[in-house]
Amino acid sequence: MIMSMSPVPEPDEGLPTNNTPGQGKSAFDCPRCGAFAHQTWQSLQVRLSGGLGDYDDSRLVSGCWSASRCAQCKEWSTWREERLVYPAAGIVSVPHPQMPGEAKDLYEEAREVLGISRRAGTALARASLERLLRTLDADAPGNANLEMRIERISDKIPEPLAQMLTVIRVAGNSSLHVKDMPDDLMVFVLDPDETEVVDMIFESINELVEELIAKPTKVANLYAKVPESIRSRIEQDKNK
Repeated sequence: MIMSMSPVPEPDEGLPTNNTPGQGKSAFDCPRCGAFAHQTWQSLQVRLSGGLGDYDDSRLVSGCWSASRCAQCKEWSTWREERLVYPAAGIVSVPHPQMPGEAKDLYEEAREVLGISRRAGTALARASLERLLRTLDADAPGNANLEMRIERISDKIPEPLAQMLTVIRVAGNSSLHVKDMPDDLMVFVLDPDETEVVDMIFESINELVEELIAKPTKVANLYAKVPESIRSRIEQDKNK
């Protein structure tokens, strides 16, 4: 397959300003390097190449193709219509830098397959969440299901986040029942026009890491810098 480029007008500045990659947006989190950066756009003309030479120019691959170039890493991402074709993992946010290893591996795998199958991506996001909660709450019973694990940490996080974790649990479970008719939530997740719910599924896992790992670590590091005399006084007041 051969692609030729031609410039396209600057993206519409009135488009949504969230950081999620989107066709035509002037800036977003780069699918290649993860940095929030300005994007330069080019239209693509695609044609097939055979063993005996190129096909006739009239045999263009269907659909409107374009490419975005990140001002930070200078790498290109490829789009067909409004769908990010390469890299597939760039559809949603990269994992939080403090996400534990096994949960992070599942999160990355979910990102990789999401562009091909929302069902598979949602199921793997659920698996990532469960692995993360097992790491965060080591005292939970070994036979605790995901619903129980979410309930155990709900009082430690904002209520909207707890609600989104429940959405991940239900949607991920529904995505595994491929022989059944999709329920209303799965129909919503699978709807190609509804991108926000998929974004929120992944963003909520990152937010959980921020709330229960990143923030406590930051506070602990700052508290350690407080003079020992002040910390001793605080501890004495706590024990009264």
